[in-house]
Parts: sequence; structure tokens; C-alpha cells
Amino acid sequence: MPILSPSDLIPDFIPVLGYLDDFLLITVVIHILLKMVPKEIMDEHRESAKTKFSEGIPKSRFVALLC
Repeated sequence: MPILSPSDLIPDFIPVLGYLDDFLLITVVIHILLKMVPKEIMDEHRESAKTKFSEGIPKSRFVALLC
């Protein structure tokens, strides 16, 4: 099942190579999307994440898995 592309370069039923093209496509798209986010917004949210996680380890294992 292709994830982002309606057509696969390599069919998924080929053992390793079938999913490799999907993985590479997702990796490239995530990289492009991260580059599109303005630097100020990325810095703001990184600081927010640092302060949130510097308070300590979450008490709930379920919440820890979500974070």
C-alpha cells in the first residue's frame, strides 16, 4: 500500500525494496515540510518542548509513550 504516492516505483510485494521506496519518499517529504516551517515558529516550539520535558519524566507510562 503506497503511503504518499498513488503509484509505487517498486511494488510492495518485493521483500525489502518494495517498502524502501515508501520509506525514502516519507523521509524526503518530512524533510521538505520541516524546511517550510518558519525558523521563529520552530524555535518557539522547541523551547516549549524543552521546558515541558525539563520538568521531569511523566508519571504515567501511557503519557510517556505518547510523548
